[in-house]
Amino acid sequence: MPLRDLLYFASIIQKRIKAQKRDIYGGKILKIPVPHFVVFYNGKEEAPEQYDLRLSDVFEQETEHPEIELVCRVYNINKGKNAQLLSKCRTLREYMYFVDRVRKNNEISGNLEDAIRQAIDHCIEEDVLRDFLDEHREEVMHVMTLDYTFERRLEMQRAEAIEDGEKIGRKEQLSELIQKKILKNKPLDQIADELEESPETIRPLYEKIRQEMQQ
Repeated sequence: MPLRDLLYFASIIQKRIKAQKRDIYGGKILKIPVPHFVVFYNGKEEAPEQYDLRLSDVFEQETEHPEIELVCRVYNINKGKNAQLLSKCRTLREYMYFVDRVRKNNEISGNLEDAIRQAIDHCIEEDVLRDFLDEHREEVMHVMTLDYTFERRLEMQRAEAIEDGEKIGRKEQLSELIQKKILKNKPLDQIADELEESPETIRPLYEKIRQEMQQ
């Protein structure tokens, strides 16, 4: 997020300078607005009420004194978080109500488009973001679908990473056991029987370990 904020800010300043026809190579110092970087977090994963993200966190090498820094303040606006902030901003409060309705509808129906459509209809009836949802219904449908698709893809990637890690751990454990049994001069069939695996399953690993041990 801080990297994206940096790029967004640079783009905004570039457009501002171009629109005002100002010369960045001149001798006069050009003043720019004071930036404040804020993110409202409404994801499903547990997160603190407030925390900071820093550009220096993504540097390839750690440095105690970064020569460029950008700090982005994150506010968790999920239910039960930052109640005081939400109480002061009706739009933000209503937005989270809308998001919560989408989530609940999606859990019940399993159809994301229907869940979003029902949430929009419900919120319009309840005078929640009514004018905005009335005017931008199709845009909201599109953006919410993209957000949920992206969030679901992240969940799947995390699940796959965990599964891959478990497979790697299992393979390493199996390799260690096979190596110990080879050192005891046990044949492939016996090793497979003791490990409750078929000889065909462990043969590639068995032969690879034997070759490595002979080198």
